[in-house]
Parts: sequence; C-alpha cells; structure tokens
Amino acid sequence: MKVVCIFSGRRNGKGISFARLALRACKEAGADETVLINLNDLNIKPCIDCKACVRRLSDPTFDGTCPLKDDMDWLDEQYLESDAMIYLSPMYENSAPGPYKIMCDRLGPSHDVTFQKEAYDNQLARGMKPKVDERFFRTRPVLYIGHGGSEWNYLSYPTIAIPSIPLGLQVVDYISIPWSNGALQDERADEIRKAGKHLVEMAKLPPEERSYIGDPGICPVCHSRVMYLSDQADGLTCALCGAIGTLVVEDGKVRASFTPEAMALSHVLEGGREQHMKDLKEIGRKNATVDYSREKELARELAEEFPCTKPVKGV
Repeated sequence: MKVVCIFSGRRNGKGISFARLALRACKEAGADETVLINLNDLNIKPCIDCKACVRRLSDPTFDGTCPLKDDMDWLDEQYLESDAMIYLSPMYENSAPGPYKIMCDRLGPSHDVTFQKEAYDNQLARGMKPKVDERFFRTRPVLYIGHGGSEWNYLSYPTIAIPSIPLGLQVVDYISIPWSNGALQDERADEIRKAGKHLVEMAKLPPEERSYIGDPGICPVCHSRVMYLSDQADGLTCALCGAIGTLVVEDGKVRASFTPEAMALSHVLEGGREQHMKDLKEIGRKNATVDYSREKELARELAEEFPCTKPVKGV
C-alpha cells in the first residue's frame, strides 16, 4: 500500500512535521510505502485556460496535450500510483496559499474522473485505444489537514479539499489545527496519529464500507462548514461540494437540512459530477448558436483602448 502526502509550506515549518507524523502513523498501520511531496519543491505552472485538456477528452480526433511543460505529469504519476492520499496546507490570508491553489486549478477538466470515464467509453466505442489512464477510476480515501497561526481559518477546508471534486476522492477525515504552535506536543498530535491509522484502514476496505471520523461539519456529504446563503430565506448551498439544503430552526437553534436527492447531487459524488457535465453540454449547445461577431469586435476595441502595462525588461 502506498500513501502519498502532498503539502504546501515551509521546508522546516510545522506543516511538514504534521505531514511526517501522519505518514509515520500510516507506516505503523501497514503502509508499505510513503511519499512526501512539497509543492514548493516543484515547478507547477498556472493554468492558461487553453482548453487543450477539454478537447483531448471531448474530441476523439484531437491528440494534443497540455502545452505547459513542468512537473505536473510527475505529480500525476505519484497520485496514480497511490492507494490513499493526504493533502495538507497552512493558511495564508484565510485560505490555502498560491502553490496549492495552482495545483488545484490544474486538476480541472483534465483530471475530472467523470469526464474521463465518458471519454474512455466513447473511445472504446470507436474502437480506439483509450487515451485515459484507468488508474484515475480508483476511488481513493483521503485525509485533509489544515493548520494556521490563529483561528482565522474559515476557508481552510473549502480550499484544501478541492481535489475531492475532480479526482473523486473519498473523504475519511479532516483535521483543523488553528493556533498550531505546540500541536506536536498535545492531544492534536494524537489526532493526527489516529487520522493516519484510520486512512490506511479505510484504504484496505472497498469504498462502500469506508467511514468518516472527522468533524461532521454542516454539509453531510463533504463535511464543510462554509455555506452560501441564497436569495431565498431558507436556502443554502455548500460552498465546497454544491449540495443544496434548507435552514431549519429547532428548539431555538439553526441547523441545515439536506434531502437524499440533494446530497446525491454533491459535486464530490458521481451523480453531481454527471449533472455538472450535462449542464456544461447544454450550455455549450446554446452557445453554439450565438453570433459572437459583435462581441469579438468590441473585445478588439477595448484591447486597443486599454492595453496591458508590463515592466520594461533590461533597463
């Protein structure tokens, strides 16, 4: 069993010690191999929205690939060889730092397991050798750990747990460590050890038998506590996975209620990703009939009037 931990942070900071403590627990629980990766050691370039990955999945005749030449393919291979994942990040300005967000952006359509499954099936139906790696289809358990120097970490989990959506990862634990000084010396270290052991135990089980042991959160699907309140007085949406619920007041306390139908459309689940794919196709069909000539003309006018300012090199 191989457990891969991906984190973003200082090379000698608290985060890397939390990661190593979790990996030690995984090893003690039976993991044969553990890998620790600091995103700050890699060259992961920002997505440029060229849509080559979208065409590769949607157009069987297109054989191009992402034009960015960096360490993303290497990082993908580490993931594909894994049996369980740990993602860990500090909080910079109430959310995960830039390198972590850049990685998440690169996990878009190119890594979306639902998009890849459809492309795989379409390619097989055409008698083609699939260009999709079947290893993406495995449902891996994942542990998320967020830490910070204060309590200002409300966006920690929604930003750290983004990989669950495209990769179809199954969340089995989330640990939040605010005011993280001293965490290696108190009960929070025990929580990390317990989480690492639980991750390995869950990796040994089929997905339908796995369990979640972290903070239950508000959303019953992804366990996020961050909700978006809609214009309707009783409506709310999970800011991470998109599950739609209602606000309910019971015994003077406000809580969230989610129907099984709404939970099934969470974007961390296959049903939610399939619905998202259907919505994208419907919008694409509508956009295909729109005449964009005037829009392109206006874009050219605006570009001439407001060019980008850049620093002058070599002066």
